[in-house]
Amino acid sequence: MVRVCACLIVKNEAAHLARCLGSVQLWVDEIVVVDTGSTDETIAIARQFTERIFTFPWQDDFAAARNYSLEQATGDWILVIDADEVLVAVQEPPIPLGQQLEGSPLTAYQLLRREIGTGQQFSDFAIVRLFRNLPTLRYQGRFHEQLVSTDAEPLTIGTLETLRIDHYGYQPAQIQAKMRDRNIPILERIRASEGLPLNLLFALADMYHAVNNPTAADDC
Repeated sequence: MVRVCACLIVKNEAAHLARCLGSVQLWVDEIVVVDTGSTDETIAIARQFTERIFTFPWQDDFAAARNYSLEQATGDWILVIDADEVLVAVQEPPIPLGQQLEGSPLTAYQLLRREIGTGQQFSDFAIVRLFRNLPTLRYQGRFHEQLVSTDAEPLTIGTLETLRIDHYGYQPAQIQAKMRDRNIPILERIRASEGLPLNLLFALADMYHAVNNPTAADDC
């Protein structure tokens, strides 16, 4: 049977983590949680679902933390999910994920991610979150990290229609706090140390607009 491992990176996610892990535990054979510096009950909650808990010093680098979590996985396939997301069955009766992946010729699958509680502000979109546990598949990018293949062969990607991801992290109160207290400081530290590519500079400007700081947005 194909074994699937769920990999998460977390920090101070006590409000969401139990809901997330409860949604994935029936679908996977292993859960890996990498904590990057929680000061709340995140680790205690994670222990209710898995013994595979690791710590990784935060380096303002989402790809580095993601890749560390992938290195801890022992399954044949990896499912990447965030603490403010929930895995939802689309088809009934649910078929075990390992059984769905048995004999697959593909390298990776995209799942539909649905934004919860945002009205028409954000559209649903497909995102690659399920892929083979290969050393040639790793994330790149300190912010808005992307899965890439270091192999000469390109990724072969399908769509998994039996599961979707519901994302709760873009609700108005949460997204304001996330931009102000996490994303903007991270991007500004990266900007100071090595500069930002145009797409991230544009994203930073958008965030400053969203938190009512037009002067900083214009500077970007």
